[in-house]
Formats: sequence, C-alpha cells, structure tokens
Amino acid sequence: MRRLAAVITIRREAVELTRIDPGILASGEDRLESTVSPLAVFVGDSYYDPQNTQRVPAYVRADLGASYTFANMWSGKPIVIRGRIVNLFGANYLTNVPGAGGGTSIGAPRAYMVSTTFNF
Repeated sequence: MRRLAAVITIRREAVELTRIDPGILASGEDRLESTVSPLAVFVGDSYYDPQNTQRVPAYVRADLGASYTFANMWSGKPIVIRGRIVNLFGANYLTNVPGAGGGTSIGAPRAYMVSTTFNF
C-alpha cells in the first residue's frame, strides 16, 4: 500500500487588528496571526486477503484547517481559534485494517471541528 501526504502551510503575520475593530483591543501592539493548512492524502490500491484477490481501491482525501491567533486579547495573553474540515469534498472510500484478519471499513464522512485555546 502506498501512502502520500502533502501539507502546505500559509501564514500571514503581523496584521493589525485595530483596523478590523478598534474597540476590541486594549493596546496598539495587538496582532493577528492566521494559518491555513490544506492537506491531501493519497492511498494507493491494496489487497486485504492473503490471495490478493480482494482489492481496496485507491482514494484521495482532502482536509483543510485554519487558525487565528489574537495576541494580547486575554489579560495580555493570546487566544487561538482553530477550525478543521476532514474529508473536505465528501469522498467515499474504503479502508483496510492490516493484520486484523482482513476486511474493510467505510472511510470517515466529512467532519467539522472547532477549538479555542485560552492561556492564563
């Protein structure tokens, strides 16, 4: 089974938030850092039986993540907001479980995740 993953991270730093909403920030030194992280996963054809007759077809799955860091927002500490979409395009695929006696399972459907980090 061949697996290939590519991660591209794009960063935009030091954008002044005071241009976005001056009433939110307490200091002119507050900054926004944003990150976008696309991910493409390719899994090649594989077989899940000892005779190599039961084929699991290849698939490509795309994920997308983004994060925003608001510096000096919480008593001088940053706040980070993250979002992620797994299986962005809703690909239908099968996965196999090596060493588990053979068999396949249906790949995960599209999923959305959001998290926030506060430092204090």
